[in-house]
Amino acid sequence: MRLKAGPASPHTAICAAATPQIAAAKATNGVVGVGAGGAFGIGAWVGVSASASVSLVADPHGKVGLAVSFSGNPGTIGGGVVGAGVSAGGSITLANTTHISDLNDTGTSMSGSAGGLSGSLSLDDPATLTINVGGGEVGHVSTLEVGGTAVPESLSTDCSN
Repeated sequence: MRLKAGPASPHTAICAAATPQIAAAKATNGVVGVGAGGAFGIGAWVGVSASASVSLVADPHGKVGLAVSFSGNPGTIGGGVVGAGVSAGGSITLANTTHISDLNDTGTSMSGSAGGLSGSLSLDDPATLTINVGGGEVGHVSTLEVGGTAVPESLSTDCSN
């Protein structure tokens, strides 16, 4: 009697889907994320802005997880927002760390949008860059946002074995 193979486990399916990302993380020796995100802002120095992304992240060690990032400027004079714009779409995230767990932190960032591109840049440790490609209008720049990233252990798996 021959047994039929059952459906792949969630771990197996996630690891198979993340294989190219793990290879990219090994090639760059950093964390690589692919997902969706966006940014918006409006102001004439005093204004409001926010950026957010949800990404499947992978590190060079084969660890894969779901990263959720958000940052915003509540309208303070110290962190200017110039222009008006909104953009959302697919995103790519790069970070100069070799462990996805290092992304769990709060910090400061800058964001902006122009045409169909938006993005955010954090120079904290680890430094991260997220670029979103999608639809958008006009553009904005936010010089200071405060936010953070979470990569819950419960939404992570080790694909190295």
